[in-house]
Amino acid sequence: MGRIYRFSWNTIVWLGEAQDNSDKALETIENIFYSMRYVTNRRHPPLEDFERLSIPTPGSALWQDLNHLLGRPWFRRVWVIQEVALSENFYVRCGHRSLSWHVLSIFALIMKEHNLLRYLKVHNSLLNGQIGCQRVSEIDRMKNGTSPLESISSSHMLPELVAGRDAQATQLKDKVYALMGLASSSLQPNYSDTVSVCDVYMAATIEVLVVEEANNDRARSFPPWTVPYDTVVNLLCCVDHFDPQSGCPSWVPHWGKARETVSLGYDSASPKLYKAGTGPGGFPDAGNYMRIQQKLRTIVMTGRIFDIIGEYGAPFVGDVESLLHKAFFDESSSTIIKSHHMAMRCDPYPGESGLFEAFWQTIVAAKDFTRLRRAPPAYGDVFGVLLDEVIGRSPAMPHQSYPSRRLTMDHLRAQSARRPSQIYRELEEAVYAACSGRTYFTTMKRYMGLGPKYARQGDKICVFTGSHVPFIVRPHRDQSYQLVGECYVHGIMQGEVLRMNNILEEPITLR
Repeated sequence: MGRIYRFSWNTIVWLGEAQDNSDKALETIENIFYSMRYVTNRRHPPLEDFERLSIPTPGSALWQDLNHLLGRPWFRRVWVIQEVALSENFYVRCGHRSLSWHVLSIFALIMKEHNLLRYLKVHNSLLNGQIGCQRVSEIDRMKNGTSPLESISSSHMLPELVAGRDAQATQLKDKVYALMGLASSSLQPNYSDTVSVCDVYMAATIEVLVVEEANNDRARSFPPWTVPYDTVVNLLCCVDHFDPQSGCPSWVPHWGKARETVSLGYDSASPKLYKAGTGPGGFPDAGNYMRIQQKLRTIVMTGRIFDIIGEYGAPFVGDVESLLHKAFFDESSSTIIKSHHMAMRCDPYPGESGLFEAFWQTIVAAKDFTRLRRAPPAYGDVFGVLLDEVIGRSPAMPHQSYPSRRLTMDHLRAQSARRPSQIYRELEEAVYAACSGRTYFTTMKRYMGLGPKYARQGDKICVFTGSHVPFIVRPHRDQSYQLVGECYVHGIMQGEVLRMNNILEEPITLR
């Protein structure tokens, strides 16, 4: 199919018959595209400007129409990735109306950058407009990075495998096979029972990792292989399902399951914000490599075991709009109250941060709502108002400071687009991206962090040489470890561990 799409002049996808006001939904997409495509700031537009910008008002039925259109099954299928990415001119058609992919993709980008996706929310719906919109953006990224006439190399297949995790497929093996049309891969589809799903995911992972030193048949047959650290670090950031019973090594991502978290380290901005294992100089010398050995099931990296998890809390749950409120004000189990009690046992906090700054920075993983920049101090001001309210005293933590104009809960509840309520909405996004699906923990050395919900007491914090984020590993047999997943630990994200003379670099074996 890949060759058919590469040489097609035009490709038209059929979304189905016109229903659920799909004509109005397509018209709304075009209106938002034409009115917002040149708006460069990433702020949420003031509500009073929605009508002028051709954006439906929050209570408009047009959002429901958009939700039905973008929630159609086509947007979730894994096989559509190569259909879009490899076609030169692509259109979607619903009923008697058509829309170019360019208009649809820019619309999806506008919805994301201007924080308009919240209006597409439908409770208890798996195929909703939010997911469809996000899928359009993800597929468009791959389309822009793929030449219709040339296959990408298998060593650059990682972004495609990542994108395929959120898609739907009848066969779990298709999470890999459906993407092979994009790459010059040596993998051959095999649906027989003699090849397990784990075998396919392992083979795809090895295809990503093996570089030019092992790109011929003879080299592939004789591990160990050497792989640059930046490649393997990106791969390890894709691991967020810890299942010792899966049959796969812990460092192989489960390509058949959608992520449970928004990755801390797998994006282009993360190496600029975090430098846990690189320090100010960036990646280490090119001679630093990871080794794959023992029948492809073990990898060996250099790193430093920094600390041990002492306490951990319950996972943060909820969508973008509800997670922050649930964390603070859910009377049955306030996640923040429990985390606050754990944080207070970290006073005085190690390093240069005061306890309050360490706490709120951890809850947003030191990133703002775009995940491209550092969290601004204004987030701490709003976080402090919420914390004082739920803890019942002011200040709620040591070293907590307040802005010259004291904020109140009334400022945050204001429905207008004034600055405090705008920061609150940004904080919602930042907390969701950092905390959703993760758990808050503290370590034996009184550091605090965010890690996978699978983290447990006794797990270790490891900083691999060349990695910009730390990882949680679990001691296994024969002095080896199982990878639990990436984490944020406040106070070691800028290379501090590399400067601790009492923590030596050593080989770390992952199974």
